[in-house]
Amino acid sequence: MNRFGVATLAVLACWAGVVLALDGAARWWVGGALTVAYLVALGVGVAFPRAGFFCRAFCRGDAARRQVAFTFDDGPDPAATPALLDLLREQRVPAAFFCIGQKAQEHPDVVRRAVREGHVVGNHTFRHSPWTNFLSAHGLLREIGRAQDALGLVVGRRPRYLRSPVGLTNPRFPGALCRSGTTFIGWDVRSLDRGAAPDAVVARVCRKARPGSVLLMHDGGADAEALVEAVSRIIAQLRDRGYAFVALEDMGAGPPYVDG
Repeated sequence: MNRFGVATLAVLACWAGVVLALDGAARWWVGGALTVAYLVALGVGVAFPRAGFFCRAFCRGDAARRQVAFTFDDGPDPAATPALLDLLREQRVPAAFFCIGQKAQEHPDVVRRAVREGHVVGNHTFRHSPWTNFLSAHGLLREIGRAQDALGLVVGRRPRYLRSPVGLTNPRFPGALCRSGTTFIGWDVRSLDRGAAPDAVVARVCRKARPGSVLLMHDGGADAEALVEAVSRIIAQLRDRGYAFVALEDMGAGPPYVDG
């Protein structure tokens, strides 16, 4: 049973105890406090995959090894991804690209180049809709499956790694992950790079990085020059601190593809 199930049963049991043991205003005050605490826990579970509230998520590797992994979301972006790939090739740094299925169909050559140069492609759903977390179980599985099909056609293999839009989860994710054969990949360092200056991005990532960190950045919708500057400086600064950049698989996330 996941943490969501445990928390739900615990709150129901506590509510039953409140009903039996208290009456009047005390019953409603204590019961209300339990309900608020439960709703807060739900909110944390939805927004933070590291909490593992609804499903297991790989968010960090071995804390005993000075390794970190780059992950990039929302691509492929023909205006930014190629410049980023140039830098990663020059620096010999692997990365995981969580691609939107629809964009992969539109820009297959960018995706194929990433794979050809040793990077991994992950599933970031087909449309990256802000409503993904409100889909039914069938709708969620279909959204994931459409991206699997699109990426499978482009890459030749179906990704095992999955990251939802904004990393949001809900009680329907365990079933969707199981039926699609995917593994949820989270992060433990969020760069907050959307529209941010390279100085701010570099400072945040380098301050928060620790052994085993999974770094979250974006190539989709990014300014190519700012992205390359930030990533280049992050690589240099973390290498100076003794960190190696490795693939998610080397950090313990498991095989990156479902079928080969």
